[in-house]
Amino acid sequence: MAAWSGDARESEGDRQEREHFWRVVNAFRYYRAYALERVRRAERELRALPPAHRRLLREAALPGHLQCVRARVEHNQLLHDIILGTAEHMFENKRYRPLNLEAEPTPATAFDMDKLKSTLKQLVRDWSSEGQGERDSCYRPILNAVQTYLGAASGDSGSSIKSNGDSCCDGHSSNGSNNSDGCHQNHRHQQHPQQENEQQQQQNEQQLNEQQKNNHKQQQKSPRVLVPGSGLGRLAWEITRLGYSCQGNEFSLFMLFTSHYILNRCHEVDSVRLYPWVLQFSNTRRAWDRVRPVLVPDVDPSALPPGADFSMSAGDFLEVYSLDVDVWDCVATCFFLDTAHNVIAYIELIWQVLKPGGVWINMGPLLYHFENMVGESSLELSYDQIRQVIVQVGFVFEEENECVHATYTENERSMLRYIYDCVFFVVRKPALKSECS
Repeated sequence: MAAWSGDARESEGDRQEREHFWRVVNAFRYYRAYALERVRRAERELRALPPAHRRLLREAALPGHLQCVRARVEHNQLLHDIILGTAEHMFENKRYRPLNLEAEPTPATAFDMDKLKSTLKQLVRDWSSEGQGERDSCYRPILNAVQTYLGAASGDSGSSIKSNGDSCCDGHSSNGSNNSDGCHQNHRHQQHPQQENEQQQQQNEQQLNEQQKNNHKQQQKSPRVLVPGSGLGRLAWEITRLGYSCQGNEFSLFMLFTSHYILNRCHEVDSVRLYPWVLQFSNTRRAWDRVRPVLVPDVDPSALPPGADFSMSAGDFLEVYSLDVDVWDCVATCFFLDTAHNVIAYIELIWQVLKPGGVWINMGPLLYHFENMVGESSLELSYDQIRQVIVQVGFVFEEENECVHATYTENERSMLRYIYDCVFFVVRKPALKSECS
């Protein structure tokens, strides 16, 4: 159990972890106040206009539009509260005091609010029909490469879902699965002799045991894929749906809270409505585009093959997997390399965790996250420098494309678009040292 703030036994690391947890919780709860202040600013600007200009904007229905923005903000806050309600017990090895959604949140940093707004847009990218184009450009090449280099998965993969349907995370290797093991039998409401009932029960138990044994064998045969920087989990989920054993790893609590909600609580297609663009006041072609809804999820996240082996781990990639040696058949990274303080450390650990003969599949740009952050170290290498490091570490290139066009959390109706020329590559850790030469 995580220590309370007044516990003298609490380590410095635990204290920082606890403070970070509550800072992210506070950002989720502060959204309403933050967003409504932006609306009030627009209203103040409107009131300050000359009367003739205000009359023109009344014809354009701006005052009514701002009221619509307010309503969308309130809806988003309700969604944030629901996400927080499901996140309270998501970690298997941590327990924090109960969330009090009635208490007044304190002002959050601009950095944290940007992270929260980005998380709403990530929901569009990963779990909406609108995000299909982005997923096709970024995830499809990775999925194709997984199938090409790992071969067909051995039937349905298989980690059992917990009976309460929850996936939990811990600080290392947490069960983030949202899967069904088919263990719950539908009992017929018919009258049978006691002996017949006992025989039927024994048969059911035997069938269940056989199914569990088969699932275990399939887990042993299915190649294991690790997805660092998995965000809201869609890429890892898609890999699992193909029949592979897959674990996503994510550091951001904004992502972890939200992915936990999507993977464990959303079982109906398009059942959740959100307004990810409501605070995008610039580069809007039509006022309605700002307040239009997006529905998630576009699939049922629980609709994985019976016994699918899908999990999520919480924590820094460099710490969580530091003891893994020759464990994974494949590491798949998407828009991940540039999240490093030192990208060489990522490359070395990927080499370490891969089995001999294993492959690393990468897609993404090099928009280094810490480049302009005060007090943060950041090594910004060009791709040709990174490529040289990859070769020197020992990897052998199997595929390479230095110009794959992709977008990231794009608003398809915005007047501004960022298009990345991403690098896609597949490299292999040689099975034999002689293959390096």
